[in-house]
Amino acid sequence: MKKNSVQFLARTALLLALCVVVQLVITGQWVKGPLVNVVLLVAAMSGGPVCGLIVAVLNPLLVFLIAPPAIMLACPPIMVSVMLGNSVLVLVAWLLREKWMGLVGLVAAAVLKAAAMAAAISWVIIPVFGGALNEKQVAMATKMFGITQLYTAAIGCAVFFAVWQVLKKVPGIGEKKA
Repeated sequence: MKKNSVQFLARTALLLALCVVVQLVITGQWVKGPLVNVVLLVAAMSGGPVCGLIVAVLNPLLVFLIAPPAIMLACPPIMVSVMLGNSVLVLVAWLLREKWMGLVGLVAAAVLKAAAMAAAISWVIIPVFGGALNEKQVAMATKMFGITQLYTAAIGCAVFFAVWQVLKKVPGIGEKKA
């Protein structure tokens, strides 16, 4: 196996593990959400879009398999909206990294993540798969995977922006070309 392949696998596995641990150990959504978004962005910017997408998609699946959140037990397809939102965050941030990697690009990534999740929940997941959810659960899911995601993604993007100013200068961590 090539050195780059080993580095890619190690980086991806480490960031995925960090993301899962954050979700399993931290209980507050206002701390957990931004930290997960920071890890997703570090994965994309340090390992490339494939690394970011692997973490974005596998993290919700692993958390569901290890310790599923109550709302996902009631409606497992909600996990797909999380995967979608995480993937949108990673891809938009990656695509805007060159010209718009400043806060403007990250704001776009946060807004589009929240919009994708809200649309998936409101237009597909709840109408098609949410029959087992009561009104209170529907309201909670709509808020949790809509406006709350906008706030936690925005906070995560701001924290990432500050942290990345240091990390991008560290040999072996800085931005990789696709």
